[in-house]
Amino acid sequence: PNYWLLDMKHGGAFGFATEIGPGPAVPPVSSLKMMLPEKDLWPINSVWDFHAGGGQFKHLTVFNNAIDARYGKPANVADYAEKSQLMTYEGERAMFEGYRRNKFVSTGVIQWMLNTAWPGLIWHLYDYYLRPAGGYFGTKKACEPLHVQYSYDDQSVVVLNSHLEPYEKVKVGAAVYDLNLKKAFSKEETADVAPNSSTRIFDVPKLDGLSTTYFLRLTLKDSAGKLVSPNFYWLSTKPDVLDWKNSK
Repeated sequence: PNYWLLDMKHGGAFGFATEIGPGPAVPPVSSLKMMLPEKDLWPINSVWDFHAGGGQFKHLTVFNNAIDARYGKPANVADYAEKSQLMTYEGERAMFEGYRRNKFVSTGVIQWMLNTAWPGLIWHLYDYYLRPAGGYFGTKKACEPLHVQYSYDDQSVVVLNSHLEPYEKVKVGAAVYDLNLKKAFSKEETADVAPNSSTRIFDVPKLDGLSTTYFLRLTLKDSAGKLVSPNFYWLSTKPDVLDWKNSK
């Protein structure tokens, strides 16, 4: 997910992107069982490829390699579908949050695409059977009009306001938990956010002694203390390293 904020050449959150997205969008297992013969549900084979695209999109190899490395090799089709929802939620959220964080420098992004005209494995936010998947919910979260989010590049906590009115004395909170949900850090600040704005509030510090996988929970409350926007991230002490030399 850090790609969208770190890349300044190939299609990250700068300028205007006319047709872009994380790519593969594996439907929930209930849809997979409707679109694939039972004997071909697992392991992934050429029957799956028939529901992908053409050219570089004709199979899910890049996506599957990322799942293996990031979430662990799936044990069966249900495990694969569940991990796919995590991947697409995280990827779509990062894209839209990246563009919103860089508001007015990045002038817009068009997600390819909303839905597929037949049972497919790529691009859509909800599938042929109208089932929303991880990418749909990641997009919905990232596009909240009043929204709190984390920046993968500089670890800042940012409030996005797409309303044409200001919000004064909002409360922005952050809490870091290790894998056992032991709290390692927390902070809350009060801030004013301007209309149609992107406002950095504070940074999440580098912490010692965390488990390799850890969690960040953000909250945004209005001046009356009502929760307006929660957000939740799974992070790692081992950062993702992008292969710029081989990126197109």
